[in-house]
Amino acid sequence: MLIRFRDLDDPATAERVDPFDLAASFGPGVKLLRATIEMTNDPVTTGLDQKLPWIGLPQDAQWKLLKGVEWGGPGSEGHDRMMYPIYFKAEDERL
Repeated sequence: MLIRFRDLDDPATAERVDPFDLAASFGPGVKLLRATIEMTNDPVTTGLDQKLPWIGLPQDAQWKLLKGVEWGGPGSEGHDRMMYPIYFKAEDERL
């Protein structure tokens, strides 16, 4: 699933992005030309809490912020329909 935030300080501004139609979310002419996935032993990227300030809140506080952040569409049942705090950070993960 690919999402974007209109306002990084407000998780309720999350919008689902159709990876097959990036122009609909980002403007005319935007498209994905290539993606590469590579296995690595490099350390995990850190600093997400600086880009998404609410991610550092306790999980119950995140739930309150994310309440109501959902979207519909074809095949949008269960986890594909909602945004959950765990999607951004494992409970024992250090940022």
